[in-house]
Amino acid sequence: MAGVYIHIPYCEKKCSYCDFHSSASTSDKKKMFDAIATEIDMCKDFFAHNEISTIYFGGGTPSYCTAQELGIMINKLKKHVDLSNVVEFTIEANPEDLSKEYLAEVCKLGFNRLSIGIQSFDDKVLTFFNRRHNSQKAIQAVRDAQEVGFDNISIDLIYGVDGFGDEIWEDSVKKALELNIQHISAYHLTIEGKSILSHKLELGEIKQIDENRSQSQFDFLHNKLTDNGFDHYEVSSFAVKGRESLHNSNYWRGVEYIGLAPSAHSYYNGSREWNVSNNRIYIDSIESNVRASEKEVLTIEDKYNEYVMVSLRTKRGIDVNYLKNNFPEYLYSYFIETAKGKIILKKTNDFYHISPKDFLLSDSVIVDFFYTE
Repeated sequence: MAGVYIHIPYCEKKCSYCDFHSSASTSDKKKMFDAIATEIDMCKDFFAHNEISTIYFGGGTPSYCTAQELGIMINKLKKHVDLSNVVEFTIEANPEDLSKEYLAEVCKLGFNRLSIGIQSFDDKVLTFFNRRHNSQKAIQAVRDAQEVGFDNISIDLIYGVDGFGDEIWEDSVKKALELNIQHISAYHLTIEGKSILSHKLELGEIKQIDENRSQSQFDFLHNKLTDNGFDHYEVSSFAVKGRESLHNSNYWRGVEYIGLAPSAHSYYNGSREWNVSNNRIYIDSIESNVRASEKEVLTIEDKYNEYVMVSLRTKRGIDVNYLKNNFPEYLYSYFIETAKGKIILKKTNDFYHISPKDFLLSDSVIVDFFYTE
């Protein structure tokens, strides 16, 4: 099994927290989608040797594309991929793009999972994030999606935002639960290096939230969602039974995937590869029949560090047998020795894991397990 990720590098405007590659200029849109279609052909060997089980359109803003533009890429994928074997076909979307007509068109294209970037159900927070929708539109988008037939809907929420009371965050979580959705991705606000918020932080216009408030908001999130039937299966991910993100879970389990379009990352044959984060260079390269990408061949230590990092961010945790059978003795021993005395690390049968209620502390624990010469 393998996955496909396609990055749509356009947004009408930049959200204040975002550091992902995207452009507000769409003058090259037609050339871009033609280039992505060509890149799909260029990766035919990957498709020939891997059965594709998940496809994920992310961004950027995939819902900024028309159904016809999405169809260009999907029709090209059909040349190489048996879509009947694809069990999860996800599109990320913003609420303001989701008319009932558009949702019906997207559903007809074959998408069976919708990930909506809501972020908050408070209009003041949405303005702070530079989002284009309001809370009422977010609620309507979910309801419209359900009405046209989507029964696997995820929404994104952000907590840990200074300047807004805890009751605002708690109200967003409660409103999410009222929508009868299947998945919630809840991220603590991270102020990235090139984001609008990073600039405001440097100017002293905003500040980072207090750690105690971060913990309090995380605790409310974890307790409220798990009390209402959601499984906290990864640091930022909650799902009702059977609705975990298969595509993301494959990332965490080391399943191979191909990334297409500007800035997209791939992992296969023991290597990481990433496309250039520049629309013009990407298009020009593809038109010259060259993928504008860089590659890193992972050492065994790199693979160990990645396995530890992604696994300890999940409820499942580290599989001791997998560690022993797939890595040299010195790395296995290094993990076992490091695990001694880590009170936060639990062992259940053959798995070392961090309890979901302690996930907020996971990064500070994981770094101790990294092997460096």
